[in-house]
Parts: sequence; C-alpha cells; structure tokens
Amino acid sequence: MATAVTAAKRLVPDAVLLDLHLSDGSGLDVCAALRRALFAPAVLLTSVFDLPERDRLVKHTGAAGFVPKARLRSIDFAQFWPSPRGAQR
Repeated sequence: MATAVTAAKRLVPDAVLLDLHLSDGSGLDVCAALRRALFAPAVLLTSVFDLPERDRLVKHTGAAGFVPKARLRSIDFAQFWPSPRGAQR
C-alpha cells in the first residue's frame, strides 16, 4: 500500500485505476489514502470479481466508481475521470 501512495504523491495523477486486491494490502485502504491526499485524484476501483457490495464500497471510499475488469475494455473512462489538469476543453 505504501508504495502505491508514495508513487501517486510523486506523480500527482488526475486519476487512478485501482485494483481492490493488492499483493501488499487492500485497494480500499489505498483509495482512502489517495482521496485524503491534497491532490485527491479520481479513483476508479476494479476487480476480477463483480462485487455485490460495490455501490457501498464506492460510497464509503469516495471512489468515482467500480468496474469489473471484464468490462474495462468497453467503458468510457470519461464518465469516471476528469479532464487532465491543464487540458483545454
């Protein structure tokens, strides 16, 4: 978990695609830490599992949404993520 948060603080991303199941911790903990950060990127949660409690997880963590990995290829990420900082609209 610390590695992901440290990297995000260094890179300051506008958005993060985050798996719920990490080898060194929970994606939920990483999401909460990222959302508390000063730059607070939009976080889209994902998992190989389509979790029945996904709406509660999204609300609880402040994530922009949840998409099962099987559906990632077909979604429009713009519905979850903001325009990049400094981008012309």
